Amino acid sequence: MTTRWICKTAPLWVGSGANPHITTVGIPWGAPWEPGEPEEVNSFVIVRYLDAPGDPEILRDNKKRGEEHDIWRKGWPAGNYSAELHCRYSYQGATLNFDN
Repeated sequence: MTTRWICKTAPLWVGSGANPHITTVGIPWGAPWEPGEPEEVNSFVIVRYLDAPGDPEILRDNKKRGEEHDIWRKGWPAGNYSAELHCRYSYQGATLNFDN
């Protein structure tokens, strides 16, 4: 998948035992699609662990047809994280939220 649009959050400190929440609002659906054809991933969210070498990806959530992301996670090591919203067509009007 070719990504055209990316937005990122500022680093967020996630403490030990925290339950981080990642959500989106307003993911646009502008993809050309015909009924009966395979649906492509429209957007995905990546969370990166910024305290490890190379900022490894620790989570990826794919959505189709403008579905919103709503992810809760536990068990991450304490440290700094950043979330990224990748959209194939546009993210105009979309919001990415990442909090504890």
